[in-house]
Amino acid sequence: MEKYTVDSVRDGRVTLLLRRDESVKIVLPQAQLPGVQESDIISAAISQGRVEDFKIEKAETQAVKVKIQAKLDKLKNRPGN
Repeated sequence: MEKYTVDSVRDGRVTLLLRRDESVKIVLPQAQLPGVQESDIISAAISQGRVEDFKIEKAETQAVKVKIQAKLDKLKNRPGN
């Protein structure tokens, strides 16, 4: 299974970015990935455009959100802002 970031969920389609190479983008029907939301990190087995298995990595998703928020807070609190 590979890890992906859910880039967007709209119009019944989910766009995934491969975590190890975010230039790789996969667009799938939302019905194949029920319950995913934008910015979720998932582990998924995808073969020939079909999701064979997937898991939302809740702890990893939360850790990334905390890290991003810390960076944003640091930028907001820089002198001159």
